Amino acid sequence: MLLTICNFAFTNMVQSLMVQLDAEFASKPERPAYPRTLLLIVVLYCFSIDIANYTKMEEECRKNKFLLIVTCGLKPTRNTFANFLNKSDAEIIKKVFVSTLVLLNDFHFLEFVKLFVDGTDALVR
Repeated sequence: MLLTICNFAFTNMVQSLMVQLDAEFASKPERPAYPRTLLLIVVLYCFSIDIANYTKMEEECRKNKFLLIVTCGLKPTRNTFANFLNKSDAEIIKKVFVSTLVLLNDFHFLEFVKLFVDGTDALVR
């Protein structure tokens, strides 16, 4: 799953969105900002293993050997995840969400045929 998430996060479409998010957060000389792609990978992975709590995401980054490799040993804090998910540009996050749904549907991980923006069901014959 982590490999699939990484492949998704590095697609051209998602990378262009992550560049926009990176521009939102200024780095401080003593503490550079985490790349948004890295945070997206960790968040999506945590969601995939039923972790949605910021503190548990932080713990997972400290104990999960695969995440330690992906993050090059960086250990984002719960505040980092909270800022990423709550203070990022909502339109960009929505685009990432829709892209995630499309990918999951393409891999047949979801059980819908079509997603309609207005919320209506697909007509199946």
